[in-house]
Amino acid sequence: MSAETVAELQDLLAQWQKLNLQDPPPELDDQLAAAVSTAKAQIRRHSKKLGQEENSTRDGRHGPLENPQPQLFITNSNLRPSEVPQPSPIKDSAPAVDSPTPATPSQFPFIEIDLHGERPSRTAYVNPDGMRQFGMPLKGVFPREPPLDLFVWRPEDMSQAGKPEADKLVPAPAAPKPEVGCYPQAPEYVLNSELDRSYRRGWRYAAPYLTSHEAHERENMYDIRMPPKVAPTQFDVHACKFVAEPIPGMVKLPLGIPLVHHVNGDPKRPVTIVCAHSLDTVLQYKEGPQIHALIPRLMELTWGREKSDIDPGVPTIFALPGMQTNLRSKHVSAAVEGDGSYNLASTHGEGEGRGHFAPAVQTDVPPAGDIIKEVLQILHQLYRLIMPLCISHFEWDLMEFHGYENNVLAFGGLEPGPTSCQHNVSSPANVFDIDLNGLKASEPSPSSEEPQPSWIIDLEAFLRDVFRKSAGLDTAIGPQGSPHGDPQDDAFWHTLFAVTFRLPQGSDPGAFLWMRGAIYL
Repeated sequence: MSAETVAELQDLLAQWQKLNLQDPPPELDDQLAAAVSTAKAQIRRHSKKLGQEENSTRDGRHGPLENPQPQLFITNSNLRPSEVPQPSPIKDSAPAVDSPTPATPSQFPFIEIDLHGERPSRTAYVNPDGMRQFGMPLKGVFPREPPLDLFVWRPEDMSQAGKPEADKLVPAPAAPKPEVGCYPQAPEYVLNSELDRSYRRGWRYAAPYLTSHEAHERENMYDIRMPPKVAPTQFDVHACKFVAEPIPGMVKLPLGIPLVHHVNGDPKRPVTIVCAHSLDTVLQYKEGPQIHALIPRLMELTWGREKSDIDPGVPTIFALPGMQTNLRSKHVSAAVEGDGSYNLASTHGEGEGRGHFAPAVQTDVPPAGDIIKEVLQILHQLYRLIMPLCISHFEWDLMEFHGYENNVLAFGGLEPGPTSCQHNVSSPANVFDIDLNGLKASEPSPSSEEPQPSWIIDLEAFLRDVFRKSAGLDTAIGPQGSPHGDPQDDAFWHTLFAVTFRLPQGSDPGAFLWMRGAIYL
């Protein structure tokens, strides 16, 4: 490209810079387009000429160059076109190193980009006074959303379970506002009308999330209260099981189907809020058998295996000697031995600015170290098997990109995965005997509007007295056992809960609540 063309381009760009406008005048835009076209033509002619010379050299029509010297040309970008001197070679360059001639002539790559009628901003062009030859421009680059059809699962990866029966999830009627704080309140979640291959299930329930309500929602989360009717209040004599009523203001989560928030109501901006799977629902996918193969060993390491004359057994993980609880449950005075919250993989050091990421200080005496190591390896595998069944393809790709490109340290394996593992152990339970001979079907409680069948026993008053005397989850693991938010969670990552219970037959494990979306399981 000639020096005159270079100078003309630099002059036009300098004029554009001085105008300080988002869009150039049409005349200047046309002049710049013409100069760019001229530059392209000159580069093409020069590349073609070089290719012909290389071909003729290989054919032997020209002898080798004597004492080849690389030439570096410089121009002053601040001069007017009439003031720009002819490029002059810099002398005393280092001698060239012989290299094989390329098999094909080198061509300058021109890539045509369709901007769909948009113009790049003025600042997207290089400032002649501060030219950057390489790298990403510091400003003026417009982000463009990727085509969403890139982020869909293959047909063979999709669930074959079919469309859910309910077209929408409607929250139960809200309870009266508490004297202090507030109860969670769910929106109405609506099922998609057509199959959505961005989710493995193909179907998801969605509700709008308005960013204009963010500050109000944050305040509510800081002052959230446990809603009424979380615990079951009735007992079915025939089935010998507890019966729970809908929790006011909340929606019940169907197993295996994601619940999604559309940011500002835009279906192109979905954020998965929660998805829960059971051992049955994962069998809808090819990963199901792998998941089932890992669960028995995880349960054995969690709850232990009894020792016998021929079997050394496996100790329960919460009874390993020397286990260290985390800071939030270290000073829970009423905790039973073994109860608490434990960091098994990593921890976030506090008291040093924003803190630091470090391996968790945990017992490493035999066999504790080997047991914890195996648990973390199993959880890493489960995370990578289960998480794609819950979130969208885009969210999974974003996590993979985040993990690989930023070298995010994961526990239990080398692939991207969970970064920390919190192990919560709680022994408190509401244990009581029900003498069916002494209890008869009674009138419904004041909170119940409809009469109950004769085989349903209303236990609301009885259970209220039992719960008043019993311990809660916060008694076992500290503040994390009550509704709370965690502002230190990574916005790009999702949390996997592996919830296991060891309860007598007929027990009710209670509800699992996600306060932010007002969802329960």
